[in-house]
Amino acid sequence: MTHKNRIRKLYAALLLFSASILFGCTEKPNSPLTHPEATESVSTLNAVPIANLREKTFSMLQEEFSPPILDEDFKTLRALANSDTYLVFLSRVFKPGQPFENFNELLDTTPPKSKDPLHSILKQHLKHIVIDDTDIIALHKVIIFQQTLDIRGKLSLFPDHIFARTPLLPSHIQEARDKTYESETVQEWFRGLKGQKAHDFFEAYVGFAKEANDLAYQKTQELFNQHGPNDGLIRLSIQEPIIFWIILNTFIEPFGTVDFLRWIDPEKQKN
Repeated sequence: MTHKNRIRKLYAALLLFSASILFGCTEKPNSPLTHPEATESVSTLNAVPIANLREKTFSMLQEEFSPPILDEDFKTLRALANSDTYLVFLSRVFKPGQPFENFNELLDTTPPKSKDPLHSILKQHLKHIVIDDTDIIALHKVIIFQQTLDIRGKLSLFPDHIFARTPLLPSHIQEARDKTYESETVQEWFRGLKGQKAHDFFEAYVGFAKEANDLAYQKTQELFNQHGPNDGLIRLSIQEPIIFWIILNTFIEPFGTVDFLRWIDPEKQKN
């Protein structure tokens, strides 16, 4: 079998697998690292006007987490994602007045920038339901995990991974599939979808996920180029929390920091 045929077969398997993925929970985070040199309290961040929140959060995180930010297995970034400072920031942006217990709660919120396009997909393809925030959040999760699947599928074609038995999804996402698939929200979607209608819905959210990944790549590369990896990744966590979540939940064993850098730099993908 030629190298090209192997790649075609792997890519075909990726597409077939993605068609069966509908899930919505995430891995329980590791216990966050407590940084002994944090200089400002959470109460300080709570008092910052919303217009200044991003810059104040950036300066606090910059003090709490010293370079290099991009270390092995994203250890520092995972600690940042579950730090008190970052969780307070997320709470003020996504759930004012309601605390975030951990970073993964981000997926249980209504995504501000994505709400309208997600609503449009549901309205076009699921005419038999009355759309509410539960549907928006569920579809948002489906698309995010599709993004994870797509990126890991491409990473698995790198020369050092192509012959490995690499799971297309991290185990914590794959294990969560049944819970969401069997949820009443998703079950209601598919009661009215058969044949071509189900296929069209699948094509719509897979296409949306691909476009979202293109934007995620562009945004991450842009911040890297402007600010370098350390400040760039902190700014990414603040400006694009969803992209930040996707990165931390995509580049998990066997994929790590080296693969992330190859994803950011197309030239390194050839090596």
